[in-house]
Amino acid sequence: MFEYAADCIKLPRSQLQLEQLDAPLIVNFPNYLETRRGNGAGSRKIRLAAIKSFTRYMKYREPSALEQIRRIQALPAKKTDTRLVRHFTV
Repeated sequence: MFEYAADCIKLPRSQLQLEQLDAPLIVNFPNYLETRRGNGAGSRKIRLAAIKSFTRYMKYREPSALEQIRRIQALPAKKTDTRLVRHFTV
């Protein structure tokens, strides 16, 4: 994620600030994973869940970014098909 953000913002990863990681950047990251790196929807959901978990942690560490964090927390996950269990084994 940080490599992608650094490429988009054109800054080294060490100089990224929390305020620069906004909701549109976070939305584009899973799209980048799916199109450029060939990741599936399941991987996309896992990455988005990790980002949301990080923002829950940052909510208490950086209260000034609360509105930005709320926008990231409200991002929807992409729907995926679930496989049905055909039978159970004894």
